[in-house]
Amino acid sequence: MKNSNVAIDQNTNEILTEFCSKIKLTKKDFISFSLKYFNDYSINPAKHEKPTVEIEKMHKRIEDLIKFSRSQERDVLKPFFDNIITTLGETSQDSKNIIESIIVFNQNRIKQLDEIKSIHSKELNFLKEENIKIKSEVFEANKNIKLIVNGVLSMNKELSKKLKIIVDNQNAGMTGKKQTFE
Repeated sequence: MKNSNVAIDQNTNEILTEFCSKIKLTKKDFISFSLKYFNDYSINPAKHEKPTVEIEKMHKRIEDLIKFSRSQERDVLKPFFDNIITTLGETSQDSKNIIESIIVFNQNRIKQLDEIKSIHSKELNFLKEENIKIKSEVFEANKNIKLIVNGVLSMNKELSKKLKIIVDNQNAGMTGKKQTFE
């Protein structure tokens, strides 16, 4: 398959190169995998979608399911079974056991949903902590890059001064007006 070039600015290239070396992928593979990931999960990277947002949505849906189950038990199941008991007068032990089994089943289902909610909360908190760490590392890296850039600029100025002195000394020739480095 024929390869093509993608134009990116130098800063982005440096970040991409560093990131790819950290995760041990070529730039080409990284771009291929990224495109597949965004396509498979229908994520638009221009919208800056975060997994935490999606987990929060799932978390909300789970809470809605729990609320729905509880309201169904309170508003539908209990009144329904109370109605049956009242209508039948004395119910057999089997009927009572069935009713109790259904109630226990519903309560277990609520517990399971609570556990899922707890797991998603932990995952959400983990992702939030990771996001904070990554932001901190990026901030620190940017700070270090600025220090390096400032150091390089300072060295550049010093070298330029020394080069000017060398050139001036060469131009001075026999006049004896040679300068020395400070």
